[in-house]
Amino acid sequence: MRVMALGFTTICLLAAAVPAPACAADDPDKDVTREEVEAKKREVREMERELRRQEQERERESRRDGDDREERRTARRRETRMWIGVGAGVGYGAVDVPCQPTTFGDDCREEGILNTYSANLTLAGRDGAIRLRGIRDADKGDDARTPYETAALVGTRFGRSDWYGLVGYGRFRNVDDRYPKDQEPTGGFAWEILFAPSSQGHTGLELSFLGNTGEDVDFVGFNLGMRIGALR
Repeated sequence: MRVMALGFTTICLLAAAVPAPACAADDPDKDVTREEVEAKKREVREMERELRRQEQERERESRRDGDDREERRTARRRETRMWIGVGAGVGYGAVDVPCQPTTFGDDCREEGILNTYSANLTLAGRDGAIRLRGIRDADKGDDARTPYETAALVGTRFGRSDWYGLVGYGRFRNVDDRYPKDQEPTGGFAWEILFAPSSQGHTGLELSFLGNTGEDVDFVGFNLGMRIGALR
C-alpha cells in the first residue's frame, strides 16, 4: 500500500514539474507574437491592395490625359481652316491726282463706283487668321491700265463665331493715268471684316466688307465669294 502511494506521489510530482503542452498554448508572449505577425501580414496585404489601386488610378489618369490631348489636337485640326477664294463685289474708290483746270474749277481728284473681282488665300484658326488678297477693277474705263490692289492682313476671330476682323498693309498699282508714275506703287492701311462660315464639304461661301486708306488713295467695298479648301 505504501508502495502504491509512493508511486502515485511520484507521478504527481513529475506531472507538476513538467508543464503540459496545453499550458504552452496559453503563453502570452507567444500569443502576442502571432498576433503581431498576423497584423503585419494584414498591413502588407492592405498596402499591396492600395498600391495596386493607385497604379490602376494612374493608368486611368494617363489614358484620360492622352485622350484629352488627342481630343484637343483633333479639335485644333478641325478648327484650322484653309482655303482659296474668288469673288466679285462693288466699291467706291478715290485718288488724288495733279490738279487740272476745268470749266468748273480745278480737278484734283478722280473718284467713282467700281465693280471688282478678287482672289484670296486664307488660313484661319481657332483664334486668328492670315489672309493674302488681290482686288482688281473689272472695268478700267478710259485709263490705259487696270487698277488693282494687293494686301497682306492678319486678324482675330470674334469669339466662337465665324466672323473675323483683319488689318494689314495694301499697295495699289495703276490707280489712274494721271497719277504720277514715280509715286507708284502707293500703299495704305488695309482692313477687312470677314464672314466665313464652316462647311462640311470642301466648298463654301464668304462675304466681306473691306477697304484700304492711304495718303493718296481711298477704297471701300463689299465682296461676295466662293471658297475651296478645308472649311470645317
